[in-house]
Amino acid sequence: MGFRRGAYKCVCKRGFYLERTLLEEEFVADNIGSAKERSSSSIRRFNCSQCSKGCQSCINEMPCFVQYNVILRSLALGLQSFCATITLVLIVVIFKLRRSKVC
Repeated sequence: MGFRRGAYKCVCKRGFYLERTLLEEEFVADNIGSAKERSSSSIRRFNCSQCSKGCQSCINEMPCFVQYNVILRSLALGLQSFCATITLVLIVVIFKLRRSKVC
């Protein structure tokens, strides 16, 4: 587009992302400087927001790292441990009573 008014593209700094409140086609078309300069209302649509904690680059508000639900994971681990313990107890009982006669 050369060196003229509006010949630029909006890009956020590292650690920030451009909020995409528009449809993808409109976002790409309006992301050029000339579209921004046409109306002051479109300027409000182009806001750079900070990435989630721990992210250096991102494309949306989603976190970069998985956030685990500790309570749900603990519940699943407890249930699995309980089942494993019951299984070991049954193995010991069956081993001890393997030669006993059934009446």
